Amino acid sequence: MPRLEFFRKLGLFVVSDFMDAAYCADLRSEMRETAFEKGTVARTGDESAVDESIRRVSCAKVPKPTKLIVRSRLEQLKPELEKHFQVQLTGYDGPHFLVYGPQAFYRPHQDASPGSPPEILYRQVSVVIFLNAAAQEPAEGAYGGGSLAFYGLLQGANWAKCPFPLEASPGLLVAFRPSVLHEVKPVTFGQRFTIVAWYTNQSNSALPMIA
Repeated sequence: MPRLEFFRKLGLFVVSDFMDAAYCADLRSEMRETAFEKGTVARTGDESAVDESIRRVSCAKVPKPTKLIVRSRLEQLKPELEKHFQVQLTGYDGPHFLVYGPQAFYRPHQDASPGSPPEILYRQVSVVIFLNAAAQEPAEGAYGGGSLAFYGLLQGANWAKCPFPLEASPGLLVAFRPSVLHEVKPVTFGQRFTIVAWYTNQSNSALPMIA
């Protein structure tokens, strides 16, 4: 599995300790105890809908104070992201608190693509924060499978269909342009906890391009 430096060199923004392990554990506990709803996918020119042939995940409805704490931390990161991706960021979509149980997945997709609704095209930077780590064997607080894999990071036809999986650890944050093709591989055991968010700019609905 590629090291974090590999992804940094290819343009992704990576922070290995954006949240400490204790806070990640607190968030996982809070997410387990809250209500859930099924994750949706955006339809071209239409409202979002549940389609578990494309995306199977549960969205934890955490209390508003928790969302505000996480958003505050994301706000502090905004200047670094603006500099890294050379974009202006004026708002947010999220954060969203996701739980991938056994057999949950998200097929290869872009977070913003041609024909998406305007609120999707406002996305300028995608962010994923991992709250636990993957393991080869069942272990407390860990999960199997469920890797976040990126496509098209290297130029050339031979690399277009080659996925590069990111090794998750509690508190790891990765940010990338919404036009980057990526997927969540099926979880084989345990529960995969993540937070996702998108930094937006409603004055710019042009589809972000890969730098």
